[in-house]
Amino acid sequence: MRRVRLGSLLAVVAIQIAPVLGSAQEWRVSGQVGRVGYPGAPGGGARSSGVFGLSRTSIRDWFGLTAGVPVDGGPYWGSVGGYRRLQTGGAAGLLLDLSAHGFAQGEPQQGTEAPTILPPGGVGGSDSVVSGIGAGGEVMAGGFVGSRRLAIEAKAGAAGQTSEIAGVKSDRLLPTGSLGLAALIAPFTFRAETRGWLDHDAQYTLAQGTLEWSGGPIRLSGSVGRWFESDITSSALGASAALAGRVELIAGARWDAFDPLYLTVTTRSAWAGLSVRLGRAVVAAPTPARYRDGRATFRLPARGAPGPVSIAGDFNQWTPALMRREGGSWVIELPLSPGVYHYAFVGPDGTWFVPESFPGRRPDGMGGWVAVLVVSQ
Repeated sequence: MRRVRLGSLLAVVAIQIAPVLGSAQEWRVSGQVGRVGYPGAPGGGARSSGVFGLSRTSIRDWFGLTAGVPVDGGPYWGSVGGYRRLQTGGAAGLLLDLSAHGFAQGEPQQGTEAPTILPPGGVGGSDSVVSGIGAGGEVMAGGFVGSRRLAIEAKAGAAGQTSEIAGVKSDRLLPTGSLGLAALIAPFTFRAETRGWLDHDAQYTLAQGTLEWSGGPIRLSGSVGRWFESDITSSALGASAALAGRVELIAGARWDAFDPLYLTVTTRSAWAGLSVRLGRAVVAAPTPARYRDGRATFRLPARGAPGPVSIAGDFNQWTPALMRREGGSWVIELPLSPGVYHYAFVGPDGTWFVPESFPGRRPDGMGGWVAVLVVSQ
């Protein structure tokens, strides 16, 4: 197996991700139970575990800490990771995706049998030592073109992983590239991607599609992928529902196939748990102008927005609803349950827009803009 020094690659990624930690948008703590594992750790397949996490998310970046506590003799493990997208504005432009992660896993409790481990490049057994550490990262650069409802992006770069598990060292650095499409077909969002990895003696190609549905406080997602060289299928399901206050119910399942970077085998995992928001989401005034008896009032200054103006979002399946003129504002009142919503305005010529100074304005990831609204009891 080819060994490559990854220090410089990981250093670049870490430097780029570090500023993200100071610009948090929303912090959450979560707890899950089920058959869960960390795919980045060789030998860390899905086992009965309790998993606890702390994460921070925003429109273009993410950071998380996760720890797994096994209940059936598997290794303890912990991971830290981050992601950031740098992107130019407009309907077409350039993008740079940066990510990094690190992990550590420990031996099971004394008196329990260690699971069989087959680390890359080595041979494990029932009495293998499963302690180890590792780290990885990815740099992808490319371009995008799109509109409010459709976007296409192409990227190329490299993905790397280094680890030492059960005394066996492994370093991998693979060139990789992808071509993806995202489409908004209210109330669904569809994403399709073809991605390839090139090893010194093999090539791996994955085609994957993801469908997401958002209905106010409830969100559902599902994905399916196919590895061309092996005809192996991988898939995933996810669901979340916002409960009273800051609590969210989460559940999911995954069927993971062989991974060319981590060299893991096929595993199945499923989990359920709760996620709790810490504090308020840090976005600019992301609340309705008024919220009473389950009805939210939206208000848009009329100056610079000649009418008639409509509003559309995931609260009405992105179907434009006409707003009414009240003095110097366009106003509409809609029935909304507590939750986080995304929306935009539509001008008389059909143009989708969110004014530059509008509260909660964020890039929509498809070359346009969207406003974020938080409705709480």
